[in-house]
Amino acid sequence: MQTDGSLWCWGDNGWGQLGIGNNTQHNTPQQVTSQGDNWSTVSVAETDACAIKTDGTLWCWGDNGDGQLGLGTFYNQYKEPVQVGSDANWEQVSTSAYFTCAVKTTGTLWCWGYNYDYQLGIKDINSTAFPKQVGLDTDWAEVQAGSHYHTCARKTNGSIFCWGDNGDGQTGQEMFTYNYEPVKIPNP
Repeated sequence: MQTDGSLWCWGDNGWGQLGIGNNTQHNTPQQVTSQGDNWSTVSVAETDACAIKTDGTLWCWGDNGDGQLGLGTFYNQYKEPVQVGSDANWEQVSTSAYFTCAVKTTGTLWCWGYNYDYQLGIKDINSTAFPKQVGLDTDWAEVQAGSHYHTCARKTNGSIFCWGDNGDGQTGQEMFTYNYEPVKIPNP
């Protein structure tokens, strides 16, 4: 992303994850032009991507086999960015190869996509193609969708919470078990 709000992508594009209207690989930057130039933040994964515009709307594109684009379907979006719902209060987004999480300006946390390892933090293992709110807290500041089926997020007071697969201790808990919902990491 450039300071003028333009968004540029390059590399593998087999799933349309560059958002440029084709599935051709590019080794030089290509501008994502279909939705204008007022992008504020972007998150990319192996086969999909999501970005927030300056008006607070959220847009995703690429592989959607697990509902990770939040469009209400499991159909891939190969050609260009598509808006996720109609809300215009998204602040930060993090996508992985299979699921996505985002924080709204209200401090609420939302996740969607693949959930077999409880990485969505919604207390069940059902995957969802729509954004679902994680709990009822309104003091989330930032989220990171982990590449190994777990998620971590920071609250406004600086505390860190993680959930999902903990087989390798990646959620910071002593027990190597799944965390079904956000669990605070003990202070060191």
